[in-house]
Amino acid sequence: MKWVGVFFCFLCVACVAPNYKSVEVNTFENEKQVGVYVQSVNVSSLVEHFDRLPHIEEEMPLSPENALRKWVQNRFYPINGKQADQLGIVIEKAYLTQADDKITKWYMLDNVKYTLTYALRFEFVKAGRVIYTHEIGGYETSSLPKRSSIAAKEAVFEKMLNAMIYKVDEQVLHQLPNRFLTIN
Repeated sequence: MKWVGVFFCFLCVACVAPNYKSVEVNTFENEKQVGVYVQSVNVSSLVEHFDRLPHIEEEMPLSPENALRKWVQNRFYPINGKQADQLGIVIEKAYLTQADDKITKWYMLDNVKYTLTYALRFEFVKAGRVIYTHEIGGYETSSLPKRSSIAAKEAVFEKMLNAMIYKVDEQVLHQLPNRFLTIN
């Protein structure tokens, strides 16, 4: 009877779902900051939170929305300038979804397709009026066989989040007018 209890405990421990490791995303905390000629930099979000498939962003150790928030906090700082009173950064989309990707060849495994969709809006406000708006957005896709390991999934998620951060950062530095920004 003692062995049945030990076996049952072992079975319960073996059935526990594995946890994702901490995903390491470069949010530019060790990079040069970008000074913005405004009184304040504010970040807000319009992202809807879903708790069912195909959305899986809430299951992630670092959601795309939180990665973007950390990037904003680490990347921008206000410089007392005359160009605008405030920079409002609105995260409009930050979704990670999964879908079955059926393969037509009988000898290949079915895949799971992951899509990371993001969109941000930059609004420079002066005297209560928006004087300049710029939108940035895009998506990242990847697919893995259904039977992939947790480590393989983590690597794909990490790669997609980092690609998103680098693309958003590059677009900000190359597309926002120089009269608003300075890199220290």
